[in-house]
Amino acid sequence: LSHAIDREEMNEIMYLGTGEVSHPAGLKGDPYFIDGFGQKFINHDVNKANNYLNKAGLTKKDSNGMRLRPDGKPLTLTISTYPFETGHSSVDGYEMVAGYWEKVGINTVVDLKERSLWTSYVRDNNHDIAGYLTASVLWNINPTWYVPTSNGCYWAPAFGKYYATDGKQGMKPNAINQKIQNLFNKLIVTLDEKKNLELGQEILRIHSDNVFMIGTVKTPFQPVIINNKLKN
Repeated sequence: LSHAIDREEMNEIMYLGTGEVSHPAGLKGDPYFIDGFGQKFINHDVNKANNYLNKAGLTKKDSNGMRLRPDGKPLTLTISTYPFETGHSSVDGYEMVAGYWEKVGINTVVDLKERSLWTSYVRDNNHDIAGYLTASVLWNINPTWYVPTSNGCYWAPAFGKYYATDGKQGMKPNAINQKIQNLFNKLIVTLDEKKNLELGQEILRIHSDNVFMIGTVKTPFQPVIINNKLKN
């Protein structure tokens, strides 16, 4: 799915080429970020995308060229999103993604929801794909961007709920996500600056290597008003 996306085209259309192509794995300026993070499976390669989908067993197609599940039923992915408050129109971006995925035979629907409905829908783990952005700096303050610590972790809400309830609810994380949680548990009690940095970088490295969240293009800038009299 990642190889099917033409991020360079998205960048030109949405940001006139000024955005940054990357998966969510921190950002320059974040002390935990290392150059090169977020670049795995990033190149646009339709042949490679088709080959991977075929290897995954999605070889059957309907009369329109859309892929069928192994049980013969139509395969449809739904990207659930809402009009979030920063950057380009979320709907425009995800409609472009849907177009790229349909070119490799993945029928894709963009489902635009009201914000509160989207939040409850995702936290209850009812979604296929949550379409949203991620924090790039100071993510350790609100770790759900990269660590499943509650059902507010929209890329793994069931893992987060398991963590938050000590295993009473949600779903037990797989080994790699348990590792992320364990690294974060150490990070929040580690006062040694060097060790703390290493722990945070390892969390982002795992994201960079595994691509739990498929990224497209980062917003190039966000205007900010600065005034001593301006309050939050």
